[in-house]
Formats: sequence, structure tokens, C-alpha cells
Amino acid sequence: FAPFLAPYQTNNYTLSFGGDPATARVKNPISVEQHPNVTYVKQGVISYTIQHTPFNIVDDVTFKEKAFVKPGLSTPTLILKKGERLTPIGTAKVTPETQGPWAGRLRVDGQYANNYNFVTHLTFVSSKSWYLADHTITSGDLSQIEAIEISSHYDLTSGPLSSATGARIRHDGTATSWTVITDGIHTVDIAILDAWTPTGAVRCETDADGQFRAIYPFNNRPCRMYVHVLHGGPDDIVNTPAPAMAAELSVDSNSKVAAS
Repeated sequence: FAPFLAPYQTNNYTLSFGGDPATARVKNPISVEQHPNVTYVKQGVISYTIQHTPFNIVDDVTFKEKAFVKPGLSTPTLILKKGERLTPIGTAKVTPETQGPWAGRLRVDGQYANNYNFVTHLTFVSSKSWYLADHTITSGDLSQIEAIEISSHYDLTSGPLSSATGARIRHDGTATSWTVITDGIHTVDIAILDAWTPTGAVRCETDADGQFRAIYPFNNRPCRMYVHVLHGGPDDIVNTPAPAMAAELSVDSNSKVAAS
């Protein structure tokens, strides 16, 4: 159920059940297009490219013909306690779990050297210029893992870069931090869920050329990251920013559903 409302707009919606479902009218339907070594997810003017060899999370995000990601630097890197750095090897298996029209969800099964395996879920939503990456190590000698690094090189070259970071506790107690990077013309907004615990915190680094790194201290939990791209500065009030996206829907009662 995805109602579309402008800021301060109100509207009435009717939820019907029983019988044959009505045909949904989707503003920008999601479609998933698979090829032997690449998968494309498209929704209106936004498209995402996921390479299978090598697997780099999301290799490209194009929004209104603007490419936001320089390919090849989004590899989820495994950092071992001895200092060894492992990147995915071989061809990842990409399985569409949901193919639209409202949302697309991909399951990616892959492996590192030293018998480490991983599962990554990528979730895309109609009419929203963000995706959720959820990266989990599923097997291997977990006691030898120091951290997981997810990096990207954002194509923000229209002006000098500015960046800012922040943190908060979500309504359900989830520790959330975010980084905003902008050249004044385009902006990338990254939110990290489960960003800190009593024993460690995710470290976010931004370089002057648009390279970004999120370094997760390993605690045998999924590495979860929202990435949001938009045209314009970070003060956009129409598109939902990453910190707000991290506030998932909660049902307060049978008659009220609120985003906290």
C-alpha cells in the first residue's frame, strides 16, 4: 500500500478486501531485467545496474540521465584480523524475489576466498530514488573477521563537495547514522542502520573526490545501508531523505498506520 501525497496534501483511501483484486495503478512500476552477467532494475527515469562478476553491490544508478556512481568501487570487502582484505570471487548468483510493480527485491549469493560465503539483499521501491542494501556473511571462520567495508565512488563533479554526518536513535531503538554528500547540484544521502553498539560503531569516511566508505566492525549481524540519490541540494523537501527512510512503518492500531 503506497499512497502518494505531496507535502501537506490530504486524501482519502479505501482499503477493499475479498473477491478479485483491483488492478493497481503504479506511478513508476518496477521491472527487473536479467542477463547472464548483469541485472537491471528500472522504474521510470531511474535505473540500477548490478554486475554479477565482480559483484559490487550496485554498479550504477542513473536518475534522469545523470549517473551517480562511478563503477567498480562498491565492492563489499572482508577485512580479516591478520590484515588480509578479501573481495567477492567468481560470479554471484542473482535471484529476483520480487519483480514489481511496487517493489523489486534481489537476493545475491556469492563467495569470498577462504570459504567465506555471503547473501546480499537489494530492495528497490517504485517512485523512490533510494535502495536498501543488506549484506550478511553466512559461513566461514567468523572469528577471524575484523570488519566489513562497503565503498562507493560517487560522481559529484559539478562543484566543490560538501559533506555532513549525523546520528540518532530510531523510534524502535535502532541506532542510525547518516552521511550527506553534495556538490550543490546533486546529492547522495546514505543512512546506516545498527550503526553502533556498546562495543563499536560503523565508521563513515568521505574523500574530497566523492569516494565514500562505511566500515562495519564485525558482530555477526547484517550490514544495512540505505542509499538515496537526488537532483538538487540536501534541503530537498519533496524527496524523502535517508534518515527518514530509516524510520520504517509501524502499526499503532487497527485504524492508524504512522511512520515514526
